[in-house]
Amino acid sequence: MRFRQRLAPSGGRFGRNAHRDGRPVPLGEDQRGGAFRDLADFCARVDPAKLNKRVLDALILSGSLDALGANRASLAAQLPEALRAAEQRARDDDAGQFGLFGGGGNTAAPAQTVAPVEVPEWPIAQRLAGERDTLGHYLSGHPADAWRELFAQITSCAIGEIDKHYKPPREGRLRFSELPQFTLAGSVVGLRKQGDSRAFVTVEDGSGKFEAVLYRETWIEYGPLLTRDAMLVFEGGLSVDDFTGGYQLRVNSVSTIDAACEKRARLLRVKLNGIDGDFVAHLHRALAGHRGGHTPVRLSYRNANASVDVELGNAWRVRASHALADTLQNLDGVISAEIVFN
Repeated sequence: MRFRQRLAPSGGRFGRNAHRDGRPVPLGEDQRGGAFRDLADFCARVDPAKLNKRVLDALILSGSLDALGANRASLAAQLPEALRAAEQRARDDDAGQFGLFGGGGNTAAPAQTVAPVEVPEWPIAQRLAGERDTLGHYLSGHPADAWRELFAQITSCAIGEIDKHYKPPREGRLRFSELPQFTLAGSVVGLRKQGDSRAFVTVEDGSGKFEAVLYRETWIEYGPLLTRDAMLVFEGGLSVDDFTGGYQLRVNSVSTIDAACEKRARLLRVKLNGIDGDFVAHLHRALAGHRGGHTPVRLSYRNANASVDVELGNAWRVRASHALADTLQNLDGVISAEIVFN
């Protein structure tokens, strides 16, 4: 956020006549020359000793320069040319080439024209990773946002809504089997180990966070899954940590999203309309790599005159996953493909 305040237009946080500690605040470059027009204008007008390529890369990744281009991917693609133009302008200034017809004085050399660049935006996961890596937190969303609808079907609740669902058990120290059982999902953002006896994993989903506790045997079994940014589903007994006041889940199992989908899926329903003679072959290819699971596939066909549901045989049961549903959704003649959970 400090970047945004520094780059604010004239009259922003510290206006043209503002004072701090009784002294005039020096005018920023944006106040002397007006709002920055684009990335090339920004690079030409800032002090290269303070904002080198590494800093500019960080500004782009954090979203601080979003107003200067079509999107962050376009800004990153344009940056090398914008820097070369700024460096050339600086060399011209140093050489006294202040204008087309010579002329001296204090008139700065005009900035070179840099053609605008517009490329497809980065995937949301890449944008969010850039924000986290430069700012220390997510700014425009959370990686779990893409999974909200699915998490609502396979978890007890969102992490930020635990308060609405958690009912403290009786007072006193409880055995693990007596703790309220919860299924929670989110991304791994931190991990610390206490010798070989247990590990503490911080998990968040944008609405809140909890601490997952894995004792030795559980850690040995599921530890390889617990990498930074991994989106995982945790099951276990929930309690309140007496020291921090936060929620703590004593874990008995951890699974990937696909594994959780496969475990909980009751049916894969594919709604059809307007299929042609090639549909069966396309469906065969789409399902081939996912066969061997326990989830039945049901085709639902509707038109103005009739409707029919056809459940494929046991040999065509699949390992249901979000990726498979997306693949089926894109087949010609498919209206929707959805996983029905327990």
